[in-house]
Amino acid sequence: MARGMDLLLDALDNYEGRYILNSAAFERKIPLVHAAVSGFHGQLTTVIPGKTACLQCAMPHPPEGEDTAIIGVTAGIVGLLQALEAIKILLRKGEIAGNVLLVWDGLWCRLDQIPLSRDPDCMVCGTGDYR
Repeated sequence: MARGMDLLLDALDNYEGRYILNSAAFERKIPLVHAAVSGFHGQLTTVIPGKTACLQCAMPHPPEGEDTAIIGVTAGIVGLLQALEAIKILLRKGEIAGNVLLVWDGLWCRLDQIPLSRDPDCMVCGTGDYR
């Protein structure tokens, strides 16, 4: 998985697949841009193996009771942010959304940032048993 790739984009609809993609990014040392949407809300973070928190650190457990309804405009906004992150990584321009979780709230038209940090015991990027 991910052989020959320069960048991974997470546009998956489940956390099991996202965690597999996150592990592949770390195994191959490939940047990963995670994005997810649910209803009027969305989130995005950029994972740079060895430099930023990984997806497993950011969300050690899948969200419970996840709303599966998706508002097209929310997917569009978060998808554009994800595309912008990908372009910045490939062109090596600007500042990426590393070690932050960008959270889009479409009901209030707000984009907030939640700081993230690596978990030293993370099974993917820390010293946990996985590595």
